[in-house]
Amino acid sequence: MRKLSIRHRFILSLIIYTTVILALWFGYHLITLNAINQSGKENTILAADNLTRQISAEFRQMNTIASVIAGSDLVQDFLGEQNTAAYYDKAAIVSEIVRRIAFPISTADSVITISEGGRFFRFSGGLSSDSLEILNATFKGAGTVYTVIELDGDLFFCHSVPVVDYSGQLPVRLGNIVMLTGIEKTRRMLGHGDEVDRSVIQDGIVILSSNPELEGMTVADVEPMYGMVTTAPVTGTTLSVAAAIPSGVLFPENALFLVIAFVSLCLLLAVILLLYRYQSSYIVDPAIAEHQKALEAEIARQNMRISLLASQMDAHFVVNTLKNVKRLSDRGETEKTGQMAEGLAAILQHQHTGDALVNVFDDFQILEKYIEIMNIKFDGKFTTEYHVEDKLEACLMPGLILQPIVENALTHGLQKKEQDARLVINGFPRDGSIVFEISDNGKGIPPAKLKTIQDSLAQAELGDFPEPGLRGIALMNIQRRIRIRCGDDYGITVESDLGKGTTVTVSLPAMPDFNNGYERSRVCQRN
Repeated sequence: MRKLSIRHRFILSLIIYTTVILALWFGYHLITLNAINQSGKENTILAADNLTRQISAEFRQMNTIASVIAGSDLVQDFLGEQNTAAYYDKAAIVSEIVRRIAFPISTADSVITISEGGRFFRFSGGLSSDSLEILNATFKGAGTVYTVIELDGDLFFCHSVPVVDYSGQLPVRLGNIVMLTGIEKTRRMLGHGDEVDRSVIQDGIVILSSNPELEGMTVADVEPMYGMVTTAPVTGTTLSVAAAIPSGVLFPENALFLVIAFVSLCLLLAVILLLYRYQSSYIVDPAIAEHQKALEAEIARQNMRISLLASQMDAHFVVNTLKNVKRLSDRGETEKTGQMAEGLAAILQHQHTGDALVNVFDDFQILEKYIEIMNIKFDGKFTTEYHVEDKLEACLMPGLILQPIVENALTHGLQKKEQDARLVINGFPRDGSIVFEISDNGKGIPPAKLKTIQDSLAQAELGDFPEPGLRGIALMNIQRRIRIRCGDDYGITVESDLGKGTTVTVSLPAMPDFNNGYERSRVCQRN
């Protein structure tokens, strides 16, 4: 009862102290919350108002200028002109229109017309023909477009307006008016020098910003980066403008708040440390010692279970093989008797380590010896296909996992099949695991029995001991061995189609074999 009382007092003191700290923090929060919100609102409203007045006006003006030029009868007549000489004569007139309308009030660096047939005319700027071809390909057939485009190695903010003749019964598209402004000039128009980032948005994407790092990001990505983001549409366009306000501007008192929180945390940790040092000898140390003893006992029990399972597997295989050796000897088939005895000796030579981890390819060499023995037993009636990826050479696995499954496939699946008895073994890495599939084209398993097997495998518990003796231990013991060593995420599953065959899938963790080459071990770990 003494330990229980101390534990309760320790927990109670922690609860009281934590409650006091939270109460102090909450009181400070209530005092400063109003000031923080008021400051944030003022900054937000001011930024949004300035943004709407300055940026919206600039973009509306750009749209108005382009629309006025596009609506001019002289401009439409110029773009529709097919005669080359007349085209250039009319260009001089349109140049005067552009000069008087656009340049006194616009920040555009270049004004270009592109006819529907792809004929260009530069009223200002010195873009190359290749860049003009890019503009034609970009805006041909498009409506009003705002975008950022790279031309001749420089970035421009581009505003394109279609020129349409509405004088006839049907509208006729004649071309485009394109206005280009250097990207840095456009950014300066957005404003700089304060702590608020201003951006131009189209279809939810930041196409221009006073902070170039935001360009190309979505509004949804930008919002979590700031304390507050406000947006406003630009009248008459498809654009919106936004003011992104950092938390440091929105909540200027945060620094003081963080200092107080840090000091409170330090005091709390100091008290917890003192309490721990005072009471650890009564609670913590005895609990750790008790837990360590329980852990060591559990490890010993698990090791005993693993050894028991492996020894039962060995005994099961040896007894059956010796029976087959005697059968062949009684029939006088000395050559097959010798092959079977030699195979058995090779297999037993590799079983002295019990349940130790073995290289996957080494285990497959022993498995091939076993299959050779079984094929002698069944008078060579079945064929075996191996499809094992080379990457598994760099991996380890518990021994005696696949052999009992193969034995089940041969004795229960293929033994009574008169012809075309086939066994297929696949091995490959997958998502940090290694997977083996053992398939036969035998008689399959009846649905009711298959359901019983699947339920038993799914419910196998780590602590279960196998039944004594050699009967009925194969699949369940394999499942228990894998789960004892590797955990419940790994194990075996069984699928079967009556009259067509059975597939047993084994999943194991990809454990690298560092004795088989460092680089190959890395492959095993990655796969």
